[in-house]
Amino acid sequence: MVLTLFSSIKPLHQLNSYALLYSFMRFLLCPLLLFFSAFNDKRLNFR
Repeated sequence: MVLTLFSSIKPLHQLNSYALLYSFMRFLLCPLLLFFSAFNDKRLNFR
């Protein structure tokens, strides 16, 4: 999947590839940030 994504990115302009990669990373990081924020809220509520 990642190889096909990068192979599809290659012919595009470099700026477009960076924008696509940034959106892909943001799509992956969003659930992690939500999970960590919820975990921190629970830890603060324990006090």
